[in-house]
Amino acid sequence: MKRVGANRLTAKYKGKKVKGFKPTSFDCDSRTFRLIEDGYLASISTTGKRIKIPMRVSNYQRGQLSGQNPISAQLCQHKDGDWYIHIQVKNDVPSPLKTSHVMGVDFGRRDIAVTSTGKSWSGKEIQDKRDKFNRVRASLQKKATLGTLVN
Repeated sequence: MKRVGANRLTAKYKGKKVKGFKPTSFDCDSRTFRLIEDGYLASISTTGKRIKIPMRVSNYQRGQLSGQNPISAQLCQHKDGDWYIHIQVKNDVPSPLKTSHVMGVDFGRRDIAVTSTGKSWSGKEIQDKRDKFNRVRASLQKKATLGTLVN
C-alpha cells in the first residue's frame, strides 16, 4: 500500500492523473519468506499456496547466506524485466578485542600524520603541490572573470 500512495503523491506533484498502478515488487517477512539452502530456493507464501522459486546464486552469496536465517526479503522486477530477490540477514557484531597496544593518529596539513608514539610524516611536498594548484586555480579564475568583462 505504501508504493501506491507514493505513486499517487508523485503524480500529484507532477500534475498528472494516475491511470493505474502496476506493482513491480513486494516485501516478505520471516513468515512469508524462507530460504532453502539445499538447491537455493526461495520459498514464498502466496494467497493460494507456498511456492518454491529457484535462484541463481554466486559463490560469494552462498558464503554470505550459508547457515543464516533471513529476517526479510524483497522480490523486485527490474527495468530489464528480470526478477531479483533482496535478502536481509542479521549478523551479530563481534565484540572488540581487548588490547593494551593503542595508537592514536592525528591527520593534518603540515604533518600528514602524527602518531601518539611520536612518529610523524611531513606533508611539505603535498602542501607545496596544494599551494601551486591553488595559485593556478586563482589565476585561471581571474583570467576567466576578466575575459567575461571584456566581451
